[in-house]
Amino acid sequence: MWIFADYGYLLPAITAEDDIMRKHEDWNLYSNNGEFTFQIRARLSEHLEHYLDNYGEEGTYGPIWRTPDHDYNFRVMTTQEAFAEAMKKSIMAIDYRNFKDQSTKYPRGKEYHDLLISIWSASCKLNEPGGIYGRWTPENPNGYGSVDSIFDKYVRDDDWVVGDSWRNENLNIESNDMDELISFMDEVDIPMAEWWEYSSPREFALLKPYLRKHFSNKTIKIMSKKNKNQSGVLIEEYEKSVENID
Repeated sequence: MWIFADYGYLLPAITAEDDIMRKHEDWNLYSNNGEFTFQIRARLSEHLEHYLDNYGEEGTYGPIWRTPDHDYNFRVMTTQEAFAEAMKKSIMAIDYRNFKDQSTKYPRGKEYHDLLISIWSASCKLNEPGGIYGRWTPENPNGYGSVDSIFDKYVRDDDWVVGDSWRNENLNIESNDMDELISFMDEVDIPMAEWWEYSSPREFALLKPYLRKHFSNKTIKIMSKKNKNQSGVLIEEYEKSVENID
């Protein structure tokens, strides 16, 4: 089981009789002399610390075990029953509507939030084919994984000229596009300060009037520069992919 909670990423599992951790010289120290045989692993110690401080019952867990030579750098030993009780407390503590946005409130939150966004994006491949949220198939060429979707979103935007209404109208830009973009960003819980990272130059230009109500002109300029630089990288990657296909 993998658990992505708002406070962190936990990976619970049993330690079988032949598990390598049972052969570790510190096994007795961290497992309470073999009493705790259920392990909760993590990439970050902060995730385990929050879990233990808020949901773990004292006396039912060993100390956090640093294991840098293993895939998961941190783990804690407990019992399956103690873990189940802690998970119940964690579930009953849910008091938020936007999961990914909530994750930024904790230590290393920005890194963890970005990971959650990538997982959300990758999980769209499990959707039934159809539309931009469906995986790529010959019948759904604009779905996730399509090289053409990169072209549509970024390369074509070289034709976008802010302030040139006639040219922009010929790119089929609708007046309600901004509202649709804002709704999308809200739907996937992306903070406004990060909209530049998830939009093309054309999309970001549409979002600017709304962003100016919340950020200074200086901040908007910084966002625009980051957006342009990111788009340049994506276009370069697209061009390389086309060369490889040829």
